[in-house]
Amino acid sequence: MRLITAADEQLYQAVSLAIRFGRAGKLTGQFQQRYEEAWDDPEVSFQYALALMATLQSIRSGVDGHRTYSAVMETLGDVLSAAPDNWLARYSRARLRALVPTAFTVYQMFVEHERNMANEDLRELAERQSGVAWQPYFACTHMQFAFVASQTEDWPTVHKHIELAAAQPPAPVGLPSLGAMLCEPFLAVHGVVEAEHRAAVGDLMATMFAEQETVTTALHQPTGPGIWRS
Repeated sequence: MRLITAADEQLYQAVSLAIRFGRAGKLTGQFQQRYEEAWDDPEVSFQYALALMATLQSIRSGVDGHRTYSAVMETLGDVLSAAPDNWLARYSRARLRALVPTAFTVYQMFVEHERNMANEDLRELAERQSGVAWQPYFACTHMQFAFVASQTEDWPTVHKHIELAAAQPPAPVGLPSLGAMLCEPFLAVHGVVEAEHRAAVGDLMATMFAEQETVTTALHQPTGPGIWRS
């Protein structure tokens, strides 16, 4: 399996920093040019996909957001056609399918289709990662499963995947930039489950993503007794 590398973290961090200084367009353009010249090279395609994913968070225009979303999905498809064992590429495609742009939600059949496809990617990812040594971020696969299930209020499935995510002792992910993306389903699920499972998700977040400000904030917010989900 092609696991996350230090180069992946550095690339995502570089584009994220470039966004702050208004230089992301030039940097992303360089990755796009390489992709257009060698789209059949999965590493080149993946670099462009990562760069695009980093820019998605900062896009405010609906048109630009849809265009970038579509470009990321197409590029990730190229990556996975050539390298189906790329963990972060498959996880990222599942993540984007689970986070369909808000304007698309008027098309309920499309939303349901994307959720089903997200689950297909996550099932394959869970199977592939089971064949290699456990990495701390493998828990993200199960938490993304839980997030997708929470969207349809399938609470037994949510609970099952929280328990699967916690089946291995948690450890720091150690990816400060990519961690901001990887912690998303933990934050989402933490906010909707009852007290017992919220505590389990909180324990995972506290260990895996201690450096993420969003995680620290969520863990220090008063939550009350929680809502019971049967």
